Amino acid sequence: MIIRYARSGFRDFNKDEVPINSRTSWELYLVSEGSVAPVFPDLDDQSCQESTIWVMPPGLSYGWKGPGLARRHVAHFTTIPNTLKAILSERGYISCRLNPEELEQMLDYFSILEENCLDSHFLSPLKIEKGLIEMILLLLSKFDTSSFEISHKEEELCITQACEWYINNMNKAPTMEQVAEKVHISGGHFRRLFKKVRKQAPLAYFMELRMNRAKALLLDGRMPSEGIARECGFASASAFFRSFKKNLNSTPKEWLQALNL
Repeated sequence: MIIRYARSGFRDFNKDEVPINSRTSWELYLVSEGSVAPVFPDLDDQSCQESTIWVMPPGLSYGWKGPGLARRHVAHFTTIPNTLKAILSERGYISCRLNPEELEQMLDYFSILEENCLDSHFLSPLKIEKGLIEMILLLLSKFDTSSFEISHKEEELCITQACEWYINNMNKAPTMEQVAEKVHISGGHFRRLFKKVRKQAPLAYFMELRMNRAKALLLDGRMPSEGIARECGFASASAFFRSFKKNLNSTPKEWLQALNL
């Protein structure tokens, strides 16, 4: 994603409304003081809103109006993450009213965008991307995203990223809900999507991953049982032994003996 523009400031809409025209970028438009509203060529007048952020897609014709002086924060991007595009495809554009805490967070994110757009340096693209992602996560928290569909390739990528994150964090014993949160979908949606892509329940698959890591560490032979238990996300060696026995029908020692090791 490439940022084209990021600015904040006051505008007196009594004297200087933003005329209707077709935009070529994705626009994020936040009003933090005063009130504004979008103006569309073929729609009735919209009510002016305070403490609100709008996300507008390229190609949409609109302008901005207000009853007077307003402080607004504007950012233009060449593209945005597909998750937000899915909501926009259903609605055309979106607007979200923010509570005081959310408004302060959004202002912090806009500051990151503006600072790194105006004074670009080596880390600026990463900081801009992080700021945009945080903004979008806050926006998405205002919607029920469980009903939105994603393409088959995106489904596979989503589940692959979830599994990679689980493997890298297995020693922390993450819950299914925590894994789902990392790929920005609800626990129920994640469970259904996982079964669709991997043809099994996520918890069963995660246990397979834990057992595979345990077997690899047992074969390596350099780590004590307590260490293997920790690496595989078990609270104790005894919990690890019970799970190993339940899933593989043998104790770790019996499993190694069966391999003649």
